[in-house]
Amino acid sequence: MNLKRVSYYENKISEYTLLTEYNPKFINTKIKAITTQIEIMNGIAKIFNLSRERIRQLLNGLLDKL
Repeated sequence: MNLKRVSYYENKISEYTLLTEYNPKFINTKIKAITTQIEIMNGIAKIFNLSRERIRQLLNGLLDKL
C-alpha cells in the first residue's frame, strides 16, 4: 500500500495571510476605503454631471484593481 506523504508545510497558512485575508479589522478597513471611494466618485459625478453608465465604467475599473 502506497501512502502519499503530505507535508505539514504544504497546508500551512502564513501569518501574513491570516493577518490580511482573514482578519476582520483588515477586511472592514478595505470595505470602508472602497465605500469612501464610491462616495467620492458619486460626488464627482454630480459635480460633472456624469451619466450612470460612465460611473459604472469608472467603478468597474476601480474594482478590477483590487
